[in-house]
Amino acid sequence: MNSFDGIIFDVDGTLWDVRKVVEKSWSDTITRETDWPIRFDDKSLGAMFGKTMDTIFFHFYPESTREEYERLTSIIYNVQSKNLVECAPPLYEGVEDMLKKLSVHYKLFIVTNAQRGYIDTIFKVHNIRKYFTDWMCFGDTGEPKDVTITKLMERNHLERAVYVGDTQGDADACAKAGIPIVYAQYGLGKVDKPWKSIERFTELGDIFLSDDSGYKQERASKTVQGMPVDTVIFDLDGTLLYTIEDLAGSTNYVLKKHGMPERTLEEITSFVGNGVAKLIERAVVSGTSTEQIAEMLAEFKGHYGAHSLDNTRPYDGITDMLKNLKQKGYKLAVVSNKLESATRNLCKHFFGGLIDTVVGDNPQMAKKPEADMVNTALFRLKSSRAASVYVGDSEVDIATAANAGMKLIMVEWGFRKRADMEKLGADCFINSPDEIYSVLERQFAL
Repeated sequence: MNSFDGIIFDVDGTLWDVRKVVEKSWSDTITRETDWPIRFDDKSLGAMFGKTMDTIFFHFYPESTREEYERLTSIIYNVQSKNLVECAPPLYEGVEDMLKKLSVHYKLFIVTNAQRGYIDTIFKVHNIRKYFTDWMCFGDTGEPKDVTITKLMERNHLERAVYVGDTQGDADACAKAGIPIVYAQYGLGKVDKPWKSIERFTELGDIFLSDDSGYKQERASKTVQGMPVDTVIFDLDGTLLYTIEDLAGSTNYVLKKHGMPERTLEEITSFVGNGVAKLIERAVVSGTSTEQIAEMLAEFKGHYGAHSLDNTRPYDGITDMLKNLKQKGYKLAVVSNKLESATRNLCKHFFGGLIDTVVGDNPQMAKKPEADMVNTALFRLKSSRAASVYVGDSEVDIATAANAGMKLIMVEWGFRKRADMEKLGADCFINSPDEIYSVLERQFAL
């Protein structure tokens, strides 16, 4: 009896074939940014799929420096993400329909050696996020695939998982992680002695869903029960802290200094949510040069650093809520588009040790509503997204929760109106902090 409690999928060569798009992204970047020769094509690059980015890069350019690797792969990643969305490579035949069928009876996961954000890209191109419980990549862990598989299994409490992949590297990782592999023969590599093999993705149904597979579906259905929430990730501004007066004060300080009209509190409120760079861009007069905006942003950061506590305060009941959640055993995080230093300082000042991890705006990851920052918090906390909930107050938070594949609670005391957020699809609201307990323990208990 194949009593698996989770099926983990590779991406490239298993769900889709992106060799030509990847080859173009690499070639365009190397040609534009260096005078190096092109030492690869789509086939030689495809043969390296499944390995980590540093292994692939130094295989083709072993004489390059670590600094060159960091610079060029960052550019390649951005170009590749753009090209994948524009070119929209198709999934292999039958992938979406089979994922839908499998997700009824199993929890589905993704583990890939790709950089952070790559899994989010396939979700942007194809509407398959809804079938997956959790996902993790090399960009999250910085570790080999077997370690990433193990970490994903640990945080999702999987005891007997199976992996679907297409290379010997996948098979070796599975062996180290102690799980079997289903070899996708249609993919990019070869696997010696797999547990099972498939020539088409749809054949997974014969292994996991058919009566003669030896698997009892009534038992399988029990594996998809949701797990209780044990992690709460909060937005900061407008959710935990009333910060708008100090943000407005620093914004108007730089506007006045540069001879521009000051903004009302209502206007500033409508500008926030995407980080301070966007706040300044939206506040300045039309036609302001990029150079002047950069200068004003630097001045804003200096002023806000000195005045971020002038009028900022937790909303009523927030501190007690955090204390109670902590006492109940919840893991707590703050993820904010506010500057990393300001986010950490505010959390430390107002909440002491109540917050387990803080992720703010920094150059290493994309801002919300991309999922990078939330994924980082989940990884640090060793928390499954299936057992986590995101709490916020704005349209950015709605999109962030959707991109991260997480449950969402919206607060009514923040910077946006409930009616506007409902139009964007939000359907779970609380109008006081103490209402969060009933939502977590009843509505999201399963």
